[in-house]
Amino acid sequence: MKKLIFNVLFSVIAINVFAQISIPADSSFYYNANGTKNWWYLQKDVFLYRMNSGTCYTMSPSPVIDFSEHLCATVRKQNRVKFNATATPMQKALLINSVSSAIGFESAGIAMSQMKNASYSVSAFIETNDIILVRFTNAKLINEASLANFMKRNNLSLYHQPDATLPNANSWTFLFKINNNPSGTPFGDVFKIAQYVFTNEVGFVTNSEPDMKIYEPHTCEIVTEFANNSAAGNPDGLWHIRNQGLPAYGGASGTAGSDAKICECWGEGYHGENIKVAVIDFNGYDYSHPEMTGQFLNGWDCVNNVAITTTKYNVNASHGMEVASVIAASANNNSTYNTVGVAYNSKILPYIIDGSSSSAILAIQKAVSDGAHIINMSWGSSTASAASSSVFYSDIQNAVTLGRGGLGCFVVASTGNNNANGKFFPAADFNVFGVGATDASDYRGVLPQWGWTGGSNYWTPVTGEPARYNVVAPGTRIFTAYTQTPLSSPTYIQNQQNGTSFAAPIVAGIGAILLSKNPTLTEAQIRTAIQGNTDLVKPFLNGNYSLYSFLPGYSDQTFYGRVNCFKAISSVAVGVQEYSKENIGVQITNLSQNELGVFFTKGFNDNGSSLFVYDISGKLITNIEIEKNANSYMLSTNNYAQGMYIIKVLNKSKINGQSFKFIK
Repeated sequence: MKKLIFNVLFSVIAINVFAQISIPADSSFYYNANGTKNWWYLQKDVFLYRMNSGTCYTMSPSPVIDFSEHLCATVRKQNRVKFNATATPMQKALLINSVSSAIGFESAGIAMSQMKNASYSVSAFIETNDIILVRFTNAKLINEASLANFMKRNNLSLYHQPDATLPNANSWTFLFKINNNPSGTPFGDVFKIAQYVFTNEVGFVTNSEPDMKIYEPHTCEIVTEFANNSAAGNPDGLWHIRNQGLPAYGGASGTAGSDAKICECWGEGYHGENIKVAVIDFNGYDYSHPEMTGQFLNGWDCVNNVAITTTKYNVNASHGMEVASVIAASANNNSTYNTVGVAYNSKILPYIIDGSSSSAILAIQKAVSDGAHIINMSWGSSTASAASSSVFYSDIQNAVTLGRGGLGCFVVASTGNNNANGKFFPAADFNVFGVGATDASDYRGVLPQWGWTGGSNYWTPVTGEPARYNVVAPGTRIFTAYTQTPLSSPTYIQNQQNGTSFAAPIVAGIGAILLSKNPTLTEAQIRTAIQGNTDLVKPFLNGNYSLYSFLPGYSDQTFYGRVNCFKAISSVAVGVQEYSKENIGVQITNLSQNELGVFFTKGFNDNGSSLFVYDISGKLITNIEIEKNANSYMLSTNNYAQGMYIIKVLNKSKINGQSFKFIK
């Protein structure tokens, strides 16, 4: 009987202690935008907390914990405790209570996993903090008064408000901090608050979700060889730009022509002039590297929420720096390095993130505000939320549809290096251009001779669904700019990297080259030009490009093929003269919410016309033949989902035509 009483007493104490700082039950959920529940399980051996100003709280080793560390690189600069496997619930509760009672304690966070009782060593858990991500139904209703009332109703404080220069006709994501006020309503963990806001603000809020660190930077293989002059003995060291079938790495040769045809685009006189490419990535950027001198514009540290105007760089953890150099490393600069950017006359807008949704949201919004033409994201996760239900992906959609004054930012991401058949976000999002990797012989990047222990991810499509990934690009042994040793006495070298992280910026660079030829291209036209003008290369296993009737030209392994910059820049879609800006005889007018009027002047439609409608992914959804001599045509959009569409009208001669943007 005494033992039973003790167990009951322990349970009451533990529950009360945990309730003081609001640790959730073993499982919890938040609502997706469509009202479904996204379930998560408590990672019981991890506890997160923040002290005032994000300072470190020193905790001595004990039988209760394995270690305590300060997560200084995260958005909220929390502290993490890893409990020992033998720690009892009572011991955990008492330690948590001591932390929450310490001077300077500000808030607690939780670690959650989509695997029940996941082991710490599996690293399957995500970290949360005291921030929720909210998207409002109608941006026009959000003002100082309505925002204040919203925060009062939900016991929240404003952490980040979208920049006033962003298009205010659309609802961008707000970040709110949970007030550490137990007497307020609601009060609890980040999941509980997100649930409360979603259910109690019906009609006012479309998304309410916890800030969850679910996006992991790619850690590609770090090679031991560094070439600090030219690629001595490897004439095809820059094989991704020009591949002649000569030695490219360690005596290994590829196949002539198995490159992205970059130098041929240079020969046309286009190198990314006047184009800004946003690199949203980890670890920082070294403005002083000789290959990148003058190539960086002012950016933003989205972890510490401060501007980047000069070198801000984590030496020996240079992922973002190396990705940026693949795009814009200088050419013909008389340096001793062999790194050359695909679009070497473009400029880089640098943004530092830490893997959290909130830092990524800040970076995307800043990129759009700063006038980015292209956005590169060489990172991701296979455990991210479904694209249709995340605020994070809503901001990507905003960038794609509203960036560049409505032409849309071209958003590129890497498909991952796990040699796995599956979805890897954000590359697998339909609004993102997903890029896999090839080697110097035009195979999907898996062959060990190129020193890559991973492999480019791939995807078997779902019937009736658009392709999750788009193209492959060179991604093995790509030269990058890298800084070694402390910045006080730096050693500037070149590096060779493997992985889709370095294939994606090649495609971003090609996008910059296309825009340097024709800056009026829409996001959909850039997609069409690159995806529609590839080389159908050796796709390894499922090599049949006619395997799927609902996705003609798609292969599981290499998607729509390996990019060909020269074909893309030579395509009709990129030609500046393709669609005249003069009055050529076509006009489109909104007649009602679900009907457009296409009107012709005399002569244009004498022999009939063709009308094409493309969605934002570049997919043709309507193809209509208009009879000759008709003065007008009424186009019903009743069955179109909300979003942006491109309408193209050509007369039968295919000489005259016009493109229009239509937003429903």
